[in-house]
Formats: sequence, structure tokens, C-alpha cells
Amino acid sequence: MSDVMKYSGKINFPHVHNKTKIVDPLLQAVYHNEKQGPWIGSIPNRFFAELGPDYHPDQTVKAVKKAWFRIANTIWNNVVEPAADLGNGTQEPSCSAKPIRSPSIPRM
Repeated sequence: MSDVMKYSGKINFPHVHNKTKIVDPLLQAVYHNEKQGPWIGSIPNRFFAELGPDYHPDQTVKAVKKAWFRIANTIWNNVVEPAADLGNGTQEPSCSAKPIRSPSIPRM
């Protein structure tokens, strides 16, 4: 059971389809297995969750960070790392990198 359901919550996802069809151009291309789609991503990478006062977001924050690291590692392993030696400092950590801070999540 997801945290949202456990706390009688609700998730509002971005509008990408209506009752009869997919309206997002990127999702249309993926769904119809088109060889060419939009040149830029169009699916919003956000959602809105409404949760009750007993909900504690720490577990969700950890799960989201874990998923993002999994995505980032997959991209690194399959796309960046094979060509990293061709770059200029690709494998060096960025000095300007700042720790990710979770936004303040208001309690309802």
C-alpha cells in the first residue's frame, strides 16, 4: 500500500491525456512507437500530492531521492560513462555542486 493511500491522500498528475486520447506530444510518440517525436521533452516532471496531518514526508523524500539516483546511475552507466574519456573533466566532481535540500513541505 502506498503512503498516499495509507494516509487517505490524493495525487494530482500533470494533464497528459483526456477521456478519449493522449494529448501530450511526447507521450503520443512513445505510446505509438513513433520513430520521430518532439525534439524536446514535454511531459512535466512534477505532481501534486495532498496528504493528511499525520503524514511524515521523510520516507517519501528518501524514496524519491533513491529513484532519482537510480535514473542518474542508469544514464551514467549507459550513456555518459562509455564516452566520458572523450570529455573534458567529465568524471571530475563539480566544485560548484551544492547538496540537494528538500523544500519545506507545509503540514496540513
